[in-house]
Amino acid sequence: MQVSNMPEIPIMVLGIFCGSSKPDNVEGFLRPLVSEINHILVQGILINETVVDIRLGAFIADTPARAFINGVKSYNARHGCIKCKIVGTFDESARKTLFGGTAEDRADEEFRRGEYTEHQLRHTPLLDINEFDIVKDIIVADNLHILHLGLTRTLLKGYILGSLPPLLKWTPRELKEISKLLVNVEYPSEIHRKQRALNYITYWKGSELAAFLHHSSIPLLKNRISDRAYEHFKLFFLAANILSSKLFEQYWEYAGQLLQQFVSEFSTVYSRNYLTSNIHNLLHIPADVQRFGPLPLISSYPFENKLQYIKRLVKTGHRELNQVVCRLTELSELETAVENTKEQVQYPLLKIKKEEVILQVKPNFILRKGNRNSWFLTQGNEIVKYSKAIQSSGKFFIEGHLVTVKYPTFTTPVSSEIIYNYTAKSSNISETLLTIDLESVKCKLVATSLDKGNSFNFSPLLHTFDE
Repeated sequence: MQVSNMPEIPIMVLGIFCGSSKPDNVEGFLRPLVSEINHILVQGILINETVVDIRLGAFIADTPARAFINGVKSYNARHGCIKCKIVGTFDESARKTLFGGTAEDRADEEFRRGEYTEHQLRHTPLLDINEFDIVKDIIVADNLHILHLGLTRTLLKGYILGSLPPLLKWTPRELKEISKLLVNVEYPSEIHRKQRALNYITYWKGSELAAFLHHSSIPLLKNRISDRAYEHFKLFFLAANILSSKLFEQYWEYAGQLLQQFVSEFSTVYSRNYLTSNIHNLLHIPADVQRFGPLPLISSYPFENKLQYIKRLVKTGHRELNQVVCRLTELSELETAVENTKEQVQYPLLKIKKEEVILQVKPNFILRKGNRNSWFLTQGNEIVKYSKAIQSSGKFFIEGHLVTVKYPTFTTPVSSEIIYNYTAKSSNISETLLTIDLESVKCKLVATSLDKGNSFNFSPLLHTFDE
């Protein structure tokens, strides 16, 4: 469980199932959770003699888990979509169920009346949760599984292996060249994984695919896939960025239109054999974002990270559940003790390392010299390269070099300026130092250079926006 309005609180473990396989009984698995949820929705939780009101936000799960907890058919069934009434078609040549176009949305009332006989398999305890919408409150807009591990990796593997006809696969020479460029990309400190070469694409983590999508894809794919495929990819790129920040809320409806165009054109740019449920679910992302907020707020990333941590707590194959429960209990006590004793750090703050002045703007936003961590965007949409920071009269000021000339990275289907994506040459960086109030900083930028620093593609580090 994550407390959505207190993201600094660690992920909490509500329950663990232990068995020789995944649970096959949704009733036994979910009933204790549903009973407890209904209790706290009515009674609240007593913390330090204060009753705290609790509201259920949403259920976040990957595609197979969503079907299991909903008690419905699998995502690859003809009636498998949990959001709409689309009926898929099984394609013998592709050996998979394909989905095309849009359909009428499902409704909570119809689900509860059991009207979806081709969709529902069994009763789910989730129907017994107070004030819960079984259709709208289970999210499909999970950027980890749909956007990153899903579509981004599918497209990349298609370019590498030639599995997206009629698009030709990259030659060994192109693969070597692109891999070299990827490995040499300098991501900022906030992106913890270094990009690996394309021959490791099967092992790329979600965070690597996310970094590629949001920062490297547009400059790297240009002139390396067909013009038609590139224009088509930009629809996905724009929508993914717009839906990832509340700052772009005014464009969320437009992002939905971009995704509709992307899905409708998919079978004309590539083979129709790839119109799977993953592509279809792109159409349902905007509605989830409108209801719950931008994609990072409804992502399974923090839960997957916690799950990997829990798995590492198991040291032997004997009494695994006991090991996990004991370690989690100890960890909870430790986190509470640390929280009670640690000093609250006040941001921003300055750090002096040798002769370098490092500015820690907030916990996951740092500015320092060098191409990796020096670029930022001002409230006036000017690009500045950080040199140093000073504190005067309780205020922070940044000294840096202004990029005097910049261009939108692309202008179709709309100017990339709407998501603050720019291109500039290193020769257009002013040598004159400019002083800027810290309050004028809009976000940190990722500078991607594919020509040894002669020019840069700038894209915002989305979590650094002050939303």
